[in-house]
Amino acid sequence: MSQIASTKVTQLDHTGDEIVNNKDPLILAVHEEAVSVAMPSEMHTQSHGNDTEKHFICEICGKAFRLNYYLLAHHRSHTEEKPFVCRTCDKGFTQQGHLTNHLRTHTGEKPFVCPICIKGFAQKPNLKRHLRTHT
Repeated sequence: MSQIASTKVTQLDHTGDEIVNNKDPLILAVHEEAVSVAMPSEMHTQSHGNDTEKHFICEICGKAFRLNYYLLAHHRSHTEEKPFVCRTCDKGFTQQGHLTNHLRTHTGEKPFVCPICIKGFAQKPNLKRHLRTHT
């Protein structure tokens, strides 16, 4: 089941200039994975790393985060919410990236390849660890 969410998307950059003007409707799929196509300008500005202060505080444990997005992801550790679900085995994950890594166990995809011996890895940290064996 889908719903039309908006008929126009407009985003302003940090100077107030319009940078996105999409007149096509956005379709929301109920019970489907949601994907953000644009960050709010406030989050975008923070993503440049000029402000290293942690302004977003978890009300449950007091842990601080630089971006609200990170706080929201952290909050799932308290609620045990796992909104990203594998359609193959129904395993749930708190973050999209964790689901992406998990999906490779089903597909066998190994996109991270050693440039020395051509061995493939499903996750980048495993390739980095492997690269140390060549030194």
